[in-house]
Amino acid sequence: MSSSEEQAQSTRQQDESDQDQDTSFFVDFKIAVVGGIIAVLFSLVGAFGVGSVSGAQAMILLEAMFPTTRFLCSAVMTASATILALMLTVLSLSQSFEKPLKPVHYRRIKQVALVTTIAFIASSITLLLHTIPLEQTESVPSTWYDVIYYVLLGTTAMLGGFMTTIILMLYRTVSQLIHVVSPHVSSSLLTKEDASAG
Repeated sequence: MSSSEEQAQSTRQQDESDQDQDTSFFVDFKIAVVGGIIAVLFSLVGAFGVGSVSGAQAMILLEAMFPTTRFLCSAVMTASATILALMLTVLSLSQSFEKPLKPVHYRRIKQVALVTTIAFIASSITLLLHTIPLEQTESVPSTWYDVIYYVLLGTTAMLGGFMTTIILMLYRTVSQLIHVVSPHVSSSLLTKEDASAG
């Protein structure tokens, strides 16, 4: 086999490998999103199990929810900021390997960072909404309490879904890195030449 044919075959194999990686990345992201949606649905089913509320009842439930949702928002903000900082560590660790990693690994890191940033912003906005002194405001129509109650329910469920999605994405990223460093497992993050050499 001539060198040009070998080069063409190597290029073909690399393209096929990259295509497999793209498919794997899409499947991983889809699984993480489905996990987040399931978490949101579980939260909403539990919340709507209380039944429909209105007026004064919504206000009472809001007062009961506020301490918990404040804690949830603070926890999501803390976790998101920590994960973003750790993503920088993962990025520097990825650069320290002797063998270059495939682009799909860096796309995973970017995706985790994006979803984590969205979760941080959403939790920040939700926490800021807690500073509005609703119980001290007499001019607010009673129907607004219903809207605020259901919006808060949806937002907290969404934050739970975001964190579930992020954790599932992190698991896949970390498990792939473990395969890279482990001497007993071949990693799909390495090119075929690098994998066979390792």
